[in-house]
Amino acid sequence: MFYNCNPNRTNPECRSLAVFGELRFVESGLSSIFYIVMCFLELAVLVFITFIIILMLRIIWNSHSYHINMMIIFKYLISHIFIYTFSSMIILMYQTGVLGATGDPIHPIDVLLLVSSILRYYQLFGCVFMLATFLCERIAATVFIHDYELHERAYISVGLLTIVSICSIFISIDITFFSTIWIEWGVVIGSVLIISFTFVASALLYHRNVRLAEILDSKTDSYSLSVRFQLKENFRAFKLLRDITLSSTVGIVISALFIAVAMMYRENKNVEALFGQAFNVLHSITFLSALFQSIWAEPKWKRQFKNLLGLFVIE
Repeated sequence: MFYNCNPNRTNPECRSLAVFGELRFVESGLSSIFYIVMCFLELAVLVFITFIIILMLRIIWNSHSYHINMMIIFKYLISHIFIYTFSSMIILMYQTGVLGATGDPIHPIDVLLLVSSILRYYQLFGCVFMLATFLCERIAATVFIHDYELHERAYISVGLLTIVSICSIFISIDITFFSTIWIEWGVVIGSVLIISFTFVASALLYHRNVRLAEILDSKTDSYSLSVRFQLKENFRAFKLLRDITLSSTVGIVISALFIAVAMMYRENKNVEALFGQAFNVLHSITFLSALFQSIWAEPKWKRQFKNLLGLFVIE
């Protein structure tokens, strides 16, 4: 949604907000019913994601299932999901008319909308970069395979996450305050390309580790045993990354198609709102799917998660 903009969106007060459709623009009848159903579905998924994240934080915070670098990235991702759920719920209130912008840029409600939008953009781009971050960490594990489990090398994860945060913040601010049609299309196409490349690269690296294991299968010296230890972790990590990027690629590509239709039919507010909300719903479901894949891929996490659910039911 463009806020405080003239028809050409050239005035300095113009802002591009992460509000991809509003109920007030939806035509009455079947369109409005469909839109409201999608809003309730998104809200339900967001609440469920928040619940899952609270449980996951208890599981992974002191976990050592993977190398410390991968666990740092996991903790960063999980803790940042609260940004996604919070900003999405605030924006959802604007979309459905629970909160309304006043048109005054310094009004508290309008400031809340602007901040929530920037956080929403930050999370959207951060998710795309985060999968590439996992890939880069596993590349480092492959390059330093001989002694990776013996050294923390925390600078790898810290450096990668710093780059991700800076890039996400920069793009979020750029698209909010300086958005053009070319920037919007560049962001959509770039996101699809990055996630697709991550999937292909993770699959290739997984098979590379399989071949390396076959080469070392006949060796029994301590050196090869050390390598096998790291290979075992690489198998689990790359399999998880491959599966998550596969489902995320499907979800992001379809989401990109929805948002592309919304952008192409921007003059038709009804179509823009319906496809924009479809994007929100699919993105939330894709996010939830990735979370469950992460838990179910690690037997210890899966067992602890089930135990926590059992305790929750008993209480």
